[in-house]
Amino acid sequence: LSIAAHGHADALSLMLHLDAKPVLVDAGTYLYHSGGSVRDRLRGTAAHNTLCINGTDQSEISGAFNWRRKAVSKHLGLSETGHGIHVSAQHDGYARDYGLMCERTVSIDAAGLTVTEKLLATGDEASKPLTSISIGFLLHPKCSAKIEGAAVVVTRDGEMLMHVSAESNVSVTLESAEYSPAFGVMGSATRIVFY
Repeated sequence: LSIAAHGHADALSLMLHLDAKPVLVDAGTYLYHSGGSVRDRLRGTAAHNTLCINGTDQSEISGAFNWRRKAVSKHLGLSETGHGIHVSAQHDGYARDYGLMCERTVSIDAAGLTVTEKLLATGDEASKPLTSISIGFLLHPKCSAKIEGAAVVVTRDGEMLMHVSAESNVSVTLESAEYSPAFGVMGSATRIVFY
């Protein structure tokens, strides 16, 4: 709503369940008033399953329940073909500082799930230099991941769930991340990060 009091800087974030079990999850909230910097980190873009530029947030946090500036998201379309389904959306969270709109298309077909990211120039001059682009995916704590070549294999209870890969000019790391499954509860999980 207007102040997005419980909002996060998570435009175009993706969550995934397979067989009703969580695989790609949201980092959660942890605490409200007493959460401080931990709450801000969990509300920030880098904690979500979406593209992040220079480690900055798409929307600007201004207190425990306020935002100075909010990214505006727009649904671009949903299409079904005989082979699958595609949904696209974009947000303007990086337009002001970097002159870029973020667009994400998620496609699901017999081959699996494909996430396509585009950065589109707005035509406005950027006020800040672009030095890094990352796309993170937080795994549920019951999932494990290991890097095999240029791809990441995700398993749960020894069963392979996903084989995640990216274009050849993208590097991948596995990082430990904060995960709050419920209010007042903090744990850790693995984050897959593509740079």
